[in-house]
Amino acid sequence: VRKSKGANGETNQGVKDFNQLPGITSAREFLSFIQKSKLVADRPDKEVFYELIFGQFGDVARCDHHNAPHVLLGDADHIELASKKGNCVRSGSYYYNYYRKQRKYPIALMGGYDSDRDRYLEPVKKWVRNPKIVQSQLEPFKDITKQFINYLEPKLDQYTKVCNNLLPLCLMWNFECMVYLLFGQVAGALTEEGKLGKRFLQSQRDIGSNEMRLVTNPFAKWFPTRSWTRYTKGLDDWYGITKELMDADNEDLTKASLYKFLKSYKYSDGSQLTEVELMVLLSDVLNDATGNTPMTAVWLLHDVAKNVDVQEKITEEMKAVSYDVTKSPYLMAVVKESMRLHPTRDCSVVHVPKGGMAIGGYSIPPGVILNGVTSNTSLNPRYYEDPMSFKPERWLDESKEHHKFASCPYGIGPKTCPASDLGDLQLATFVQVILRRYLLDSDPDEVVEAQYQPLLAPIAPFDIAFNTRDSLPPNKKK
Repeated sequence: VRKSKGANGETNQGVKDFNQLPGITSAREFLSFIQKSKLVADRPDKEVFYELIFGQFGDVARCDHHNAPHVLLGDADHIELASKKGNCVRSGSYYYNYYRKQRKYPIALMGGYDSDRDRYLEPVKKWVRNPKIVQSQLEPFKDITKQFINYLEPKLDQYTKVCNNLLPLCLMWNFECMVYLLFGQVAGALTEEGKLGKRFLQSQRDIGSNEMRLVTNPFAKWFPTRSWTRYTKGLDDWYGITKELMDADNEDLTKASLYKFLKSYKYSDGSQLTEVELMVLLSDVLNDATGNTPMTAVWLLHDVAKNVDVQEKITEEMKAVSYDVTKSPYLMAVVKESMRLHPTRDCSVVHVPKGGMAIGGYSIPPGVILNGVTSNTSLNPRYYEDPMSFKPERWLDESKEHHKFASCPYGIGPKTCPASDLGDLQLATFVQVILRRYLLDSDPDEVVEAQYQPLLAPIAPFDIAFNTRDSLPPNKKK
């Protein structure tokens, strides 16, 4: 349960100079603000931090931590403006881009400029937004979720049927879904061996943990430090796994896949992606797709387990539409509400374009980083009635129109995930298959504290009981 008072303060009238924008203008001020607010310096509670910032400086506030110009946006109108006018300029860590230059890899989705991203995203968007492709993935998603259930059951407590660490299992489930989508095959991640899935997850750990260590040593790339060695090994493994999956997909010509589509895709000028470009692009897609979804799935099960009435409504709807998720508006509302209540990322980032832009009454120069704090707006009573309550029905009330940029689980601007519809259906299928076999149970009064680290994660594991419907008394089975 997270507390949020929402973004306080009013925007200033009239366009003022950027240097007049109130907030934090240096790393020293940032640390001083953290200390005065009694927040932990190495990992401040971001929700509380944003509340304090907006409460003190208003909906548009400067926050130049690490001496880089940042502007925090706590108003959905401002976030919408940033999304429509902002650009990527460049993303990806310094060390990540340096590694790619060393290996002579192109910079595709992660770390690229807008022009590069547009080129690489063009065929990806055509694939993931094709209704026939989306429809064709539903049965494989169901089959993979059934594999998830078989993988889960031996790990449940023998007596309580409780699982209190779902994230690793959800990571494997999502990895398997993405491997099928990208390469038309099953990697065997949801088996006891699961070597490929475990290798991928280990590479992610090596990259994430060692990149944070490299930040403290700006010369790490020039020295054979342990952190740099492990970091590059993680990236080599990551690309190596993608190359193995590409080679395996080349041998099976019977199933459609994103890789096959990209391999045969021709741009308007007749050019095609090279083998190296394909490997880097597919690696980026696989990495992006395995970031938010597993944690989102954990929170979705948490929210459903705490609301038995919601489970009953989902079950009734499933039976009425013959288990067709594309005809299940209530189930889709449950997915949407869970992502609003537990946004896995605290903010979405874009850059001010050339020529600058006015926002919140201030003239913001080009290159400044705009942080749309959607984790704050999604819990703001200004945009949602009773925002801390789980109410899927709010998305079905046609008389109420919600601000489109108050909750943005798939990001904003040029970096918005192009597969949002497919992602919603993947999560809906996950819940539907699980509820067909289980009645989930979790103490509704249990307080689950969470913190962004960097994704929204529970501070301590929480219990969810998976009670098979066959084992329940007749009055509970429905």
